Amino acid sequence: DQVLEPANAYAFREARLLVCLVIVSTWAALASGWARGRSAEIVTLLMVSSIQIGIAWMLPRVENALPAYLLGFTLCLYGSALFIEWRRRYMIAVTVVSWAALGVAGASAPHPLTGADLAISAFNIGTASVIAVVGQHLRQRTSWREFRARTDAERARAEAEQARADAERERELNLQLIAQLEDLSRHDGLTGIAN
Repeated sequence: DQVLEPANAYAFREARLLVCLVIVSTWAALASGWARGRSAEIVTLLMVSSIQIGIAWMLPRVENALPAYLLGFTLCLYGSALFIEWRRRYMIAVTVVSWAALGVAGASAPHPLTGADLAISAFNIGTASVIAVVGQHLRQRTSWREFRARTDAERARAEAEQARADAERERELNLQLIAQLEDLSRHDGLTGIAN
């Protein structure tokens, strides 16, 4: 911030510290056990959303380096889709939070974005949003296929083990029946005298 936006460096640093405070507080709540019963996805959503809100607040205030800050904003969307294993609804929630935060930040900014900056921002964030949601959908679908394949393989293995166990029991029963048959062929069933 000091290099890219020296006029806003202090305000941006304060925003980053606030975001870090939210992330550390959330992590501490999770580590202490307070949030242990809550879904890890919701905790992750809170962390990622706080980053997006912080950067969204910065975007309309950037004077010189809009592409660099847009990159940071879109990386959260890409990273959420590619590196976080969570349900699609949470990816959609991050996208909605990102757009809402950007809308609120834009409406409250001291200077509105120019038409060109607005178009560049909308294109970058729109592209990241679509790729993130579609990427998460594809990732979830692939994970589901892998889960089903693993489950089917485990079921087939269990069925094969059951078939082997059934065959072994049948073999033992056949051996018992053969022994009884041999005994009956050698001894009279009524008197027990050898034939």
